[in-house]
Amino acid sequence: GLLTVDQNGQGVFVVTSEAEIGSFNSLGISVEPEGGSPQPTGDIVVLSDL
Repeated sequence: GLLTVDQNGQGVFVVTSEAEIGSFNSLGISVEPEGGSPQPTGDIVVLSDL
């Protein structure tokens, strides 16, 4: 999905998935062109284990 931020750099991203949260092992956020990309192409700015 896409995460947009306001002029203060704050944003909210809500994830909905048919898969259980336990089936994921990490979360990453990358900088992408406006409108997004089918796969990550930009720099990863957040990466976290779940």
